[in-house]
Amino acid sequence: MAKKEKIVAPHERAWVVLLMLFVLMGPLALPMLWKSPYFARATKVVLTVLVSLIAIAAVVVLWLVTAWFVEQMRSVRWDQLRSA
Repeated sequence: MAKKEKIVAPHERAWVVLLMLFVLMGPLALPMLWKSPYFARATKVVLTVLVSLIAIAAVVVLWLVTAWFVEQMRSVRWDQLRSA
């Protein structure tokens, strides 16, 4: 008798979940990770922490770049640019 293979939805496959986590959606893909049967609980915890740290780092970098840009804009002499 042939062994029945379980049909798995594409969004539950391990490579799809990792692609969503690290390339496309970041922390928004965490529910997909936790529903996936291909990852052990410890792996899910490690990936959750890793994705969360990457997201926090991205927010901090965005904050710093925005603060730098605002400071650069404040230092521009707008009156001199209009007369040029």
